[in-house]
Formats: sequence, C-alpha cells, structure tokens
Amino acid sequence: MEMLLSDDYTVGKALAHDFGPSEQTPEYSYLKGDITKAYTSKVKDVRRSFVFLNLDDKEQPAAMVIYDNVESSDASFRKYWLMHSIEEPVVKGREFTISRTLNGDSGMLKNTVLLPSKAKIETVGGPGKEFWVFGKNYPNAATSRPDPANERGAWRVEVCPAKAALKDNFLNVIQVADAGFKQFDKVTAIESDTVAGAVVKDRVVIFNRDLKTMTECSFKLTAKSPTSGFKILVTDLEPGNWRVICDGKTVGDFTVDSQAGDLYFNGPCGNYNIRKM
Repeated sequence: MEMLLSDDYTVGKALAHDFGPSEQTPEYSYLKGDITKAYTSKVKDVRRSFVFLNLDDKEQPAAMVIYDNVESSDASFRKYWLMHSIEEPVVKGREFTISRTLNGDSGMLKNTVLLPSKAKIETVGGPGKEFWVFGKNYPNAATSRPDPANERGAWRVEVCPAKAALKDNFLNVIQVADAGFKQFDKVTAIESDTVAGAVVKDRVVIFNRDLKTMTECSFKLTAKSPTSGFKILVTDLEPGNWRVICDGKTVGDFTVDSQAGDLYFNGPCGNYNIRKM
C-alpha cells in the first residue's frame, strides 16, 4: 500500500472539491485536479475542472462544464481534446451531438465548444479507423464475453486549436437529453484576461483562466436574467472572506472553505467584481 501511495504511482491530485447547497439534492458538484503526472514530459502543467449541474428540468436534466488548462513543454506540440463514442458523432459548427440508440438505448448529449475560440473539430472512426491515431489503427480485440453494444467504441471527436501554442485552454459544455431532442438551450461564454466561464440556462460557472487560485476576479454577465436571477458558481478562490459586488451594489459576503475554493450565490446580469476582504 505504501508503494501504491508513493510518488512513483501518483498520477493526479485533487486540488478542490465541493457540492451543494443541499447535501441531499445538490444543484452542482465540483472537482478540480492536477493531472500533469498522468502525461509524459511533453507537458509542464495539466489541470482540469468539472462542474456537474442538476438543471431540475425533465427534458434537459443535466449539464457538465469541463475546463482544461494545458501547458506543453514545447510550443510546437499540438493539443487535442477528445470525446470517445460508440455511435458516430454529428458535428455542426462549434457543436456536436452523440446519440445512443443501439439495443433500445435512447440517450443523447450535445457538446458546445466555447474554447479554443478558433478550433478545428473533426470526427475520427468507422470501419478500419475505430482506434485510429495519427495514421495507424490500433484495434482493440474482442474479449471472450459477448459485446452486442460494442462498448469498445468506434468513434471520437477531436477538438484542436487552430495553431500550436505553449498553452491552450479548452472549455466545453455538455447537455444531456433523450435522443432526438431539439430544443437545447444556447450556451454562451464568459471571458476576460483572468477568467473563463459558461452560461447554460440559469446557471453560470466561472474559472480562473490558468486554474490557479485568485484573490479577486471580475466578469460581465450580459445574458438575459431569469426571473429568479442566475445561480452563479465562482471557483479557484483563496480561502477566507469574500464580497460579491454587481454594478456597484453588494450582493453578499461569503466565506470560502479551503477544500472547496468556491462560492455560490444568486445574482442578476451586470458587471461583477468579487474580491477578498
């Protein structure tokens, strides 16, 4: 056990985690990790944050916001954000859908690529290319157990920045529904020099651009405010006491826990300044 827990076997570390505000029916679940050691020396820093959102909607029950900060050791190394699937993805502009219809299944997800702002989005797969990687197929042999649903998969979507760079950010929002659902809500991005985030339905999620902790952040929320206001989650905050100000008015004072590093509140559209007191 000591060997398994040693640095030789460690490939990731949880940096922050939280869920709430209800412990029984949370509206969000948040996890942030450093997964640099899971990669080779080609990278200097790889951090990822997930936020799962319970949208309390029977037709669109949930969404997941995924934010990645990846810094390579060489600016010429291109980065690829991947999503693997069993059935063929359908790409349209900056969005793609993946359905599951085999053997009576009836689910679907829709992914919106918010970052990189200029991204190349392609599908890879199909007969002879099920496990295609840079010009070669690496077939995954069938096991002795039946696999009528082809759980080994046959497709993936690749999201790649238009140009190679030392550092890249990926921001994706996944919404789920029954297969064939057409009325997914529009997803919009929030960007500044210090933060990146997304708006989906009445939810807002904000990250530090580098996924490092911060003592102050500002952003502009221009989407039309729902009747009850937005539910806003701001992550990557240092522990301590914080004040949220919107358009010059105090929304509230909050305490940020060291394990969570986030705060969650209701607010309208406007210009936000959130700072440690």
